[in-house]
Amino acid sequence: MATATAASRLAVAGAEPARARRHRPTTVAVCGGARPRSRPAAVVAAAGAAAPSPATGGVAPVPPSPRGSIIKRHTLSVFVGDESGMINRIAGVFARRGYNIESLAVGLNKDKALFTIVVSGTEKILKQVVEQLNKLVNVIQVDDLSKEPQVERELMLIKLNVEPDKRPEVMGLVDIFRAKVVDLSDHTLTIEVTGDPGKIVAVQRNLSKFGIKEIARTGKIALRREKMGESAPFWRFSAASYPDLEVAMPSKSHVNTAMKTANQNSEESSQV
Repeated sequence: MATATAASRLAVAGAEPARARRHRPTTVAVCGGARPRSRPAAVVAAAGAAAPSPATGGVAPVPPSPRGSIIKRHTLSVFVGDESGMINRIAGVFARRGYNIESLAVGLNKDKALFTIVVSGTEKILKQVVEQLNKLVNVIQVDDLSKEPQVERELMLIKLNVEPDKRPEVMGLVDIFRAKVVDLSDHTLTIEVTGDPGKIVAVQRNLSKFGIKEIARTGKIALRREKMGESAPFWRFSAASYPDLEVAMPSKSHVNTAMKTANQNSEESSQV
């Protein structure tokens, strides 16, 4: 009886479907225990790359951003033929690309107009915007002045809540920044400031402690700086701000000659 029962169990075990056996987990004996089969090398490499690094305090290092994905402020000069609806068409190009126009100034000259547009974004998208602007009808020329020396100006009117006892301090700041007072009342003071955007921001920051009642700013206007001859004194003072234009500076021999001449003249005048 026992022999028959054992034989029947073996028969049942032998008849177990191969499908069930195929799905059993495979284990490898290691030192009295078992561990699952090793993962593929690609999976292990991916997991190791995502793991935190001890050298960075347990935080995985962030890869550097590509050069073309850095957001910068750009000043575009768009020279167009004067036509109704041109502002809407130009603004539509920026809106379709998701660009936010920070300032827009338009200067009319007979039948032509110069748009000075300040936007912030990546160089890749800006290049696409410039290409789209050049495709518009009546667009004559598009330049990115951010990459070149430029003369830039902006106007701001700022009205302060200033009592008479605080006005001497305000007037001191007005003289420092070469601004001027354009309106005065018993409790307010209106100041006009003209300069580059950096100066405008500095004036606003220093005057904010007195209490700003109203403020109005124009859009930035800009024109490209033109090169001058080697003998012009302009480059001796300005080329330091634009290292890429040092080739236009006068040579050292010219500078040394001018200095020697100035010294001789001063010595002769002192002897006389």
